Amino acid sequence: MQNQMILTIAEGASPYAKHLLGTNQLGSADVNASLHYYKGAFLIAYGDKCYSLNNDGSILQEYEATNTTTLANEMITHPVPVINQGSANCVDHAVATLLLYWHQSGYSNLVPSFTNTREQIRVLRINNGGNNALAGVIRTYASTQGYNIYPAGSWNPSWTYYRGRIIAGKVSLLGFASVYGAPHMTVGAGYATISGINYSVVCDGHSSMRVYKVWSSDNDFMLLAGF
Repeated sequence: MQNQMILTIAEGASPYAKHLLGTNQLGSADVNASLHYYKGAFLIAYGDKCYSLNNDGSILQEYEATNTTTLANEMITHPVPVINQGSANCVDHAVATLLLYWHQSGYSNLVPSFTNTREQIRVLRINNGGNNALAGVIRTYASTQGYNIYPAGSWNPSWTYYRGRIIAGKVSLLGFASVYGAPHMTVGAGYATISGINYSVVCDGHSSMRVYKVWSSDNDFMLLAGF
């Protein structure tokens, strides 16, 4: 008998199902798996394992799960590019990454060059009040590229607010006060609730994939900037 995965698939998820069935990414053994589908995002579970998926159906991250019936059926991740910041400032890098997401989403003159955009953001930030003037920096940069962006910042954002913006398709800058060892800016690309625990899904400039961070009071700043 050929190896196959038997998936419980929500209506509308067939392209992802075909991708998974065609690549057999969950291993060579016969697998009974469930594919949880929520507002266009997917979480797949079988046995004592759980996988979150990228938008193309490829595996993003693996989890241990003692009881897959307790796994959440809520997850949304937007295709924010994952780029290592190297020696760049985390704020400049996160802003450029956020703008690149919108560039790749149809605003094709927004980031002609990622490196140049990041440098322009750095110069604007330094010359116009630093991090406290970030909304104005983004607005000024966008206008030079022919776009109107009106960023909106929020200190100590709630989980409900962050989750609601992700559901609405709005990725954001998401700051952490200390979990990275020092204040650090990331791009909030999505969210997940797994076994009752809420996570932000972020591009943090350090990791080679989007990473999951438990939502807490450490999430001290959020700035929406897009279309």
